[in-house]
Amino acid sequence: MIRLEDVYLAKAHKEILTGLTLEVSADERLVILGESGVGKSTILKVILGLWKPDRGRVLLAGDDIHQLPEEEFIERRKALAVVFQGGALFDSLTVGENVGYRLFEAGRLAPAAIEEIVREKLAEVGLEEAIDLYPSQLSGGMRKRAAIARALAADPQLILFDEPTAGLDPVASCRINELIVRCQEEGKGTVVVTHDLECAFRVGEQLMLLDDGRIVFQGDRSAMESSTLPAVRRFLHPAQYVNDRGRQS
Repeated sequence: MIRLEDVYLAKAHKEILTGLTLEVSADERLVILGESGVGKSTILKVILGLWKPDRGRVLLAGDDIHQLPEEEFIERRKALAVVFQGGALFDSLTVGENVGYRLFEAGRLAPAAIEEIVREKLAEVGLEEAIDLYPSQLSGGMRKRAAIARALAADPQLILFDEPTAGLDPVASCRINELIVRCQEEGKGTVVVTHDLECAFRVGEQLMLLDDGRIVFQGDRSAMESSTLPAVRRFLHPAQYVNDRGRQS
């Protein structure tokens, strides 16, 4: 469904992605791992067409998104939904209006039908009572759940999650992880960007580790845990790495 081919991207004279190539299918359960600043969230921005690579191609359903007419790209991108790190809800709209936003914008359904979908998706994430509240009245975990409901309401094939458990307490993080699993069980592909290993191991079938803008590992949990690659060992066991550095200094 998505393919990045030899993608290079620099910002402020700093290389962020360096010759990155990856494929994502419509039924993917991929987790992109890495330390802060290695380019994880950048990959999502490139997939969505928000950032254009300096070199390389970004293909959606086989076509370079930057060669498509804007209207056609917008239409094809409807197969994707994204849950941003902060939820990215519209502060001036109620939770229900946020969840139904793409449906209202498309103008293809009657308001009553949209309200039915909105209530159904809010019920799925346990927020049916929050339909008339505003984002400012929600906790961080509730905003993430509302953002997931909005993604589901658009009925995409693939949902992109940017640091879905960042800033949440353990209980809220667990609930978000279970919602991502539920999305997968409903037939949605997922790409999750995170540095949270508990989240990664719960929701990912394929794990990818990014380091210095390059993919240094790709495989399942068992392969990652048994890997002897220094970048993988450092990511899985940071305390040991820090202690080793301390003894050498």
